[in-house]
Amino acid sequence: MKKFFFIAMVIVFASCTSKQVTYENISANGWKLVDFVCDTESTVNEDMNMFIKFTDSVSVAGNTQCNLFLGKYAINECELTISNIGSTKMFCGEDKEQFEQNYLNALSNTFEAKISSNGEELILTNKEKGVEIKYIKFDGDIPSEIK
Repeated sequence: MKKFFFIAMVIVFASCTSKQVTYENISANGWKLVDFVCDTESTVNEDMNMFIKFTDSVSVAGNTQCNLFLGKYAINECELTISNIGSTKMFCGEDKEQFEQNYLNALSNTFEAKISSNGEELILTNKEKGVEIKYIKFDGDIPSEIK
C-alpha cells in the first residue's frame, strides 16, 4: 500500500510541474528567448531581445539577433516539430551570423515541449542533439514584423 501511495504521489507531482503543449496554449502569446543551450554551452544574453510567436494556424515566426524567420510547426502529444524555416539574410557580423545559424538549425528539429504549470515558461528539449531552448511568456510589444 505504501508503494502504491508513493507511486501515485510521484505521478501527481510530475504532472504538476508542467502541462502539455497545445495549439491553444502555445499560440496564446509571444515567447522571449531566455536560454539556448547547444552541446552544454549557453549562448544567450539579456541584450539579444529575441522572440518567437506560434499561431493557431501552425505558422511560426520570430527574430534572431538581426534577421526574421518564418516556418511551420506541428504538435503531436508532447512533441513539437518546427520545419520549413526560412529567414531574411541581413549580415550582422560573423559572431551573430554563427549564433543565428546554430539557433535556426536547432529549431529545425523535433523537441519534447513543455509549458510550466503557471504557463510562464516554454521549454524545448532535444536530448539527442544536446539542445535545450527556454522561452518566457511575453505579453509586451513583440516586433510587428513577427506578429
